[in-house]
Amino acid sequence: MDVGALFGVTLAHRGCQVDLVGFASGHFTHRLTPGGSVLRDIEAFCARIGEVGHGTETVAALRAAYRGHDRVVIVSDMQAFADLSGGRSVPVSEAVPARVPMFGVNTPGYAAASIDTGQPNRYEIGGFSDKLFTMIGLLSRNGGRDGRAVWPWEAPSAAA
Repeated sequence: MDVGALFGVTLAHRGCQVDLVGFASGHFTHRLTPGGSVLRDIEAFCARIGEVGHGTETVAALRAAYRGHDRVVIVSDMQAFADLSGGRSVPVSEAVPARVPMFGVNTPGYAAASIDTGQPNRYEIGGFSDKLFTMIGLLSRNGGRDGRAVWPWEAPSAAA
């Protein structure tokens, strides 16, 4: 929760258009204080722990909160309850349109993850550091049409 709050609040205070959503068994949208303190806004977000339960219903939260965003960043332990919508289990990777980049920040680095990184526009980053901002930027710029990211020193192919 602390890492998610830190990342989301920092992006929002940098002037990025961010919808900060907390989730567990339910979800909530967290509004920031205009011109407020990053630390106070992080504390306010974290104070809401338990407000919507203690599960990890990622798909339900994504479906409820997604409003045509240009990317989705999930900061979590990436363990997720199955979402049985319409009688079939819906994977986290399918909760938003395939054309929308989805980044999972796996804070503890568990081996099992809920995002299928074999699909285009689906990424998982293990752990957290200040380089997360750079990594998401690199993957966003260099993903190419096939969703394959290139290393910063590699030239993107002419076909991309």
